[in-house]
Amino acid sequence: MAIYEMGPGAAAIEYFVVNWMLEKIGWTPAPLEPGRWTEGTFGGGVLTHGGSLANLTALIAARSAVRPDAWRQGNPGDLAVMVSGTHHYRIERAVGILGLGTRNLYDVPTDARGAMDPRALPPTLARLRADGKTPLALVANACSTAVGVYDRLRPLGEFCRDRDLWFHVDGAHGAAALLSPAYRHRLDGVELASSLTWDAHKMMRTSSVCAALLVRDHRTLDAAFQQEASYLFHDKEQPGFDFLHRAVECTKSGLGLRFYWVLAALGEEGLARYVERQYRLAARAYDDLQGLGWVETPVAPESNILCFRVRGSDARQLDLRKRILAAGDFYLTSTQFQDRRYLRLVFMNPDTTLDDVERLTEQIRRFGTDGPIAWREIEEHRQEGSEASKCCGDLPPSLLSTPSAYPTTCEIVAVSAGFDRRERDWGGLLATPGREDYRAIGESVEEHARLRCQGRRFGVLEGGYNHAVLGRNVESFLQGSSD
Repeated sequence: MAIYEMGPGAAAIEYFVVNWMLEKIGWTPAPLEPGRWTEGTFGGGVLTHGGSLANLTALIAARSAVRPDAWRQGNPGDLAVMVSGTHHYRIERAVGILGLGTRNLYDVPTDARGAMDPRALPPTLARLRADGKTPLALVANACSTAVGVYDRLRPLGEFCRDRDLWFHVDGAHGAAALLSPAYRHRLDGVELASSLTWDAHKMMRTSSVCAALLVRDHRTLDAAFQQEASYLFHDKEQPGFDFLHRAVECTKSGLGLRFYWVLAALGEEGLARYVERQYRLAARAYDDLQGLGWVETPVAPESNILCFRVRGSDARQLDLRKRILAAGDFYLTSTQFQDRRYLRLVFMNPDTTLDDVERLTEQIRRFGTDGPIAWREIEEHRQEGSEASKCCGDLPPSLLSTPSAYPTTCEIVAVSAGFDRRERDWGGLLATPGREDYRAIGESVEEHARLRCQGRRFGVLEGGYNHAVLGRNVESFLQGSSD
């Protein structure tokens, strides 16, 4: 409950959790004595049902700071928000809900990693003002949802401080790095922020949902909502704190208790070890995928998020994801980054190990180089008339109109290498009945395919084969074609 009288235990725990988070940021926690809640400058906060509500509340507080009369008079129509091009959809949603209009979002250019470029802030602000707009806030990522990269908060915060701009950090996913001595530097400069969103249900082992909006100066949040309700707001003596004047919600779950039990069970060091473990796991998976010549990783992970793609089109990435999900061993999402589709791994489960990463890598290898994906890549090359299309050989026209008859990669390689599909005894490798030197067959098939391509390489010949499986399937393919 947001009213102490209606849920004193929940309100007290929420007050404790907010103060604990404020200390981790480096802000002054709120006093415990009721008589001092309106005195001096100290931090403040509120727990919400998710990061979307927390970010919405942050922009409401920013609006009250920039346009104190907006609550009564309405939006003046000139307010604009500067955001990274990789901002979470909830920022755009909050701007829409507030009635600011999404056309008043100004994207700040990003670097190759997808992080906001501090050098682009002056021209972006100048463009905003030239359009007759007033800056409401600058919103930074810590970290970005798509690829898990942190914006450089210190130069962004210094820019806003020098110009008296509201600086909001969306740390819903990555603020938990504040708990880790090894990764806290990712949020260097966060203390310069005006507000911060921090989800406990992301990287602090807490059940959904429990998010926090935290502010450096409690007065900015206390002024966010300006309404009267005589049945709730009146003079009263009580030992606890009412959060309603800081929140969209009145009736809500005991959110603080969800995180409090986790903190009590694991302690700060336990949570820090969890964050470090998951971040390092993502780094190790990155190293493993980097070793596969046919897998592309756009950026080195800075958190527990890792993106990758296999060679080929965007459709191929979604096809690979579909096959991995159908196998039922792993779950991964996808995202758009720099106008390309990537598959996205988020290492959240504390029981995930390096063995799991290796099994996933093998599954990516198997599904990413075999079957319908490889066939479709060859068709893309043929249709594009690229150099690689010269290596594809004469593929059976009947298969082009029969998706269910997609051959495996080894069959495509055999055809690409120019083998006579009617010849049982190719190269002598199949001459001896019962011979099962499938690895030799597979290696020979791949080598002949490369020779025919005159050294050119493209996705389906990019390596990563299990030569034994390749050879076994080629034998079956060639023998079956001669019947």
